[in-house]
Amino acid sequence: LNAYRTGRIVRRFLEIETYRMMALLALPMARETVSKLSVFDRRLDLLIAHMQSAVKVDKALLSEVTKLSSDVLNFSALARHRFGATKAYAEIVASRTSELREVRVEQRQRIGTFIDRRFQPAVRSVEAAERRLDELAERVSLAGDLLRTTVQVQLEDQNASLLTSMEERARIQV
Repeated sequence: LNAYRTGRIVRRFLEIETYRMMALLALPMARETVSKLSVFDRRLDLLIAHMQSAVKVDKALLSEVTKLSSDVLNFSALARHRFGATKAYAEIVASRTSELREVRVEQRQRIGTFIDRRFQPAVRSVEAAERRLDELAERVSLAGDLLRTTVQVQLEDQNASLLTSMEERARIQV
């Protein structure tokens, strides 16, 4: 190896380590996301159970679904930025590792393999937290849609009964 090639390899190692550490910044947020998702899930389950048992949708239920939706969207906005950065940094780490062009030495693990085996579980944890957050946001959205549909049906029933009573009054007056 000449000095130029050695310098490039050292620079690649430094870049790999820098971007790997930057990608790992999302790991605490992913752990926090998982715990918050459990809380949000319980709230959603309670709201859905209340929706199923409620004869009529009240303002409190509508307010709770709206509040949960707002909480999930706010948390999602905070987490997405960091999770997106992790994806980008993970891709850079993979790119820099492949640029090393390592050759296999008998009974020795390549550095790229070593880094990958220790780095990818953290990246997958972040991706799993992001997927769960997306799934929860979708479930909250569906619950909101269901509630809006229920309110719409109730309004249509009220309008139909009003029209029926108006029709009866008109018939009585004639």
